This record gives sequence, C-alpha cells and structure tokens, in this order.
Amino acid sequence: MKDRIVFIIILVCGISIAWVTADHHSLKTSKNRMSGKLDIEDILRHKPDGTPPRLEMETKYVVEGTPEMLRNNSYLLELMHREVAMELKNELQWQAPKYVNGSYTICPIGLGTFCFLDVYLDTPDFLNEKWNIAQRVRYRWHSRGGFIKYMLGDERPENFPHRCEYQLKAYRAEQTEGFYISNEARFEFRNESLPFKQDNSAPPPPWRFEEFIPPAITGMYNNYHTWFSYEYARYLSEVEPNIKEVELAPCLVTIMTRRRFHLNLPTSWGQTAGTLGMGSMVNAAQAMVITLDTNEVYRPDILDVYFLSREAKQKNILSKKLLRQLKNRFVPVGVYTEAEFEFERNVESALHEEMKHTPTASEAQHLHEIETAFLKDEALVCQIVRRALLKAGLTASPTDLSKYRKDRQILRSNGTVGLNFSSAPYTVKGPKDSGKHMNFDTNTGSGSASMPDDNWR
Repeated sequence: MKDRIVFIIILVCGISIAWVTADHHSLKTSKNRMSGKLDIEDILRHKPDGTPPRLEMETKYVVEGTPEMLRNNSYLLELMHREVAMELKNELQWQAPKYVNGSYTICPIGLGTFCFLDVYLDTPDFLNEKWNIAQRVRYRWHSRGGFIKYMLGDERPENFPHRCEYQLKAYRAEQTEGFYISNEARFEFRNESLPFKQDNSAPPPPWRFEEFIPPAITGMYNNYHTWFSYEYARYLSEVEPNIKEVELAPCLVTIMTRRRFHLNLPTSWGQTAGTLGMGSMVNAAQAMVITLDTNEVYRPDILDVYFLSREAKQKNILSKKLLRQLKNRFVPVGVYTEAEFEFERNVESALHEEMKHTPTASEAQHLHEIETAFLKDEALVCQIVRRALLKAGLTASPTDLSKYRKDRQILRSNGTVGLNFSSAPYTVKGPKDSGKHMNFDTNTGSGSASMPDDNWR
C-alpha cells in the first residue's frame, strides 16, 4: 500500500512536470502570436489617426560608472534635480524665458523613477536596424516591482501599466555630438491624445500584449489606421521602393528604469499643443524633459513569462517554484545607462507648426530665434547634469548610436563587455537625403557637444 502511494505521488509529479515542460516549449514561439504583415501600399491609402509626426530634438549621453552607483535611483534623481534647481536661480544664463517673459521651474508632476517595457519590432532581415528606425510598443509602470508582479500573473489593478503607446522614430539625422533630430509619430491609448480625445474612448488598462501588440504590426487598431504605421510605411516606400509588404515581429525587448523630471515654462505653444492633441493639457507648461535611463536588453522570448504565468494560473498550477523559475528569467543580455535631454513635445510641436505657416520673413526669423534659444537651454542643462554626474563618480559621453542599434549590437555580441557606444559601426545610416524630408540641411550642422550651432537647421 505504501509503495502504491509513493508510486501515485511520483506519477502525479511527473505529469505536472511534463505539462509544465511541454507548455514551456510551446511558449517558446509565443512571439508568433504577435507576428504579422504590414501592407505598405494599403496603409498609405488611408487617412492616419493618432498623434501626427513631430520633430524630436534630443541630446543623448552614455553614462558609465560603478553598478552600485548606477542603481542608486533616489540619490541620482535628487542629485540631478538639486543641481538643475540651483542653476535655475541664475536666470540670466537661460535663453528661452526671455522670449516668453517667464522663468523655468521644476515641474512637480512626473518627478520620480519609473519602469518602461519596450517591445521593438523588425523584419526577418532587420530592415529597421539597417535604416535606423525605432518601431516599438511601449508600456509604462509606476514601479519595477509592479511590472514584475504583472509579468508573473498578478492581475490586481495597482500592478497594471498606466500607459501604452506605439512609437516610431524615423528620418534620424545626427547634427552635433550627442544631438540628433528625427521624426516621431505615436498612437497613444489615452483620452488626452487623438483619436480618443474626441470622445474619451481610450481602452482602459492593462492593454494585454496579445491584443495590443498585433495592431502595431498590422497598422490598424479597430477602425483606426495609425500614424505610427503610416509614417513607417512612408519612410520604407522612399528608402526601399520595391518592398510592398513587410513581415514584422518582436525582435528584442528592453526593460528601462527611468529617473525623470521636467522643466516648466508656460507658453502659448504648450496650450495650443494640448488643445490640438499634440500633447496633454495637463503637461502644457512642460518645456524640457531630463531623464537618466538604465536599459536592460532581453531577447523577445522574455515575453513568454507573461504568457506562461497566465496559462499556469488558469490551469491552477502557478506554484511558488514556477514563479521563482519565471522570475529568474529576468537576467538581461546586457545593460547600459543613458542621459537624455529633450525639447518637450508640448512646446516643440506647436512651435514648429506655427513655423510652417509664418507669413513673413521677419516672423519666421523670430520663431527660429526662439527655437534656437530652447536648444541652447537644452545644451546648458546637458552640461549641468554632466557635472552633477561627475560629482557622483560617473562619466557622461556623447553618443550618436540609437537605443535600438545599441540593443541589437548587444544581442549580436551576446552581452560582450567593452562595446563602444560612442559611435555607430554601420555602413548604412539612412537615406542620403533624410534631412531634405524634414527641411534640414544636414551638411551645415557643425557646433559642439556643449552647444548646437545656430545654423544646424
């Protein structure tokens, strides 16, 4: 009798292990349920919806130092916040406030440390990497702990992501060391953004992967054709005119710890952007965003944690042991940290929209001077934060390599230590006339790491 009981226990355990193993192997291809095709010609025939393309103007540095210091979120955020706040007192050194009769202040909203999940898409032959396109689905959490709990099957609302959006960055052109410009188009699942702004019809969290990643591939959510996919198709039709359809799937995943704060400067452009759906009315005064981002790079099968935990939970076998095994999968292939400084879209998008419709040369010159003033302030913030990080024993160096290309480089090298992220090891950087598409002359941008030249445009 005793032997029979032992036999039954072993048999049951064996069946459970076999099921988990079999199910685990079936989930190796979970990304296939999120793959699909985009019809280039079809998407270009439709009127796009979402957040229209805008001019992203950003400066980026690679930050290096001890892992212990780079993980000290509260200290680093407070250090950057304190140093910038101190410099804001010297109002004479700031340029843009002179044009709007105002002063920069640190925004109390959006200050903190957040966790982002970026799911990057690409074709089997990596066209996006070739042409320096970032095509991603981004989820945002208020904390890394909430993110991990959600990935492991926790369905409590407090652990849901608070934002989901599609982001496309194309027509990227490097201008000076660390400073670049690109076209960014979005489709955001929130009531503050188009098309949901019209009737507050944005779908609520948690925006499940299996439901919300596929529309980023096909270009259509419900009856909406996304600006995100329209701009992608438009760019590909220019650089790869013979391609009529592309197959897309998740090709890598990054988990990003973002320490962030904004500089406020009330302007009429911020209000205009909020009204037109280019930005949020809540953030209408935000003029600049400063972040310190630690990026963990994973292969796309890390998403299997999400699917396996839910299937196991559904079958009532999500044991503590299985949870530990799934949690232990969060070991990145590589990690790096960047500091980013961006002319905030709430002001930038409306300012550039006004520049397109300026009736006189004198007015155009005035708006150009305002744009240049904001960029000089961006460059000044870069140097203030760079000095602050140096006090913490960290170095910050300009980089002209995009996040996506960095991540692909890490995966190809399998996390090799000592990769050079200061410049791009690519022979194909994008179309020769990328500047023309965005009304820039990429041959006249000189300047330095500390200050974009007035003639960068």
